[in-house]
Amino acid sequence: MDIEPQTGKVLQQKELSANLDVTSTPLVTEQEIVFGTADRGVFALDKSTLFNKWKAETSPSLVYTAPYSSTPQAGVETSPVASQGVVYIGASDGYLYAIDQATGIIKEKYNLGVPVFSTVAVSDNRMIVCDFAGNVYCFASK
Repeated sequence: MDIEPQTGKVLQQKELSANLDVTSTPLVTEQEIVFGTADRGVFALDKSTLFNKWKAETSPSLVYTAPYSSTPQAGVETSPVASQGVVYIGASDGYLYAIDQATGIIKEKYNLGVPVFSTVAVSDNRMIVCDFAGNVYCFASK
């Protein structure tokens, strides 16, 4: 039994609706919990039920990091960032993904050609991302 330190409330544990190998710090919103996995792309769980809300599959990884050395892997090691109803996440397949936050449909993906292991930064109408080769990209909306 776990107890919340500030309120003294007993916290209940729930089991996830799927067996997932989570590899990123999750994005927690009012409705969902979104995170990357080692081999299956990006998942969103309904926050209240912990049931799978949607998943967005990424392509096979360009490189394999230990302990994820078996194929095929579709690793997402970056933390998701949400802005204006879109979840942005970089993946080890060399793409930057823009995923509809409500449906999980991939709206756009940008081929950087190199794995992305850093979390996307969003500021105003700009998105900044760094790839594994040391390149820094800035995308701006009009």
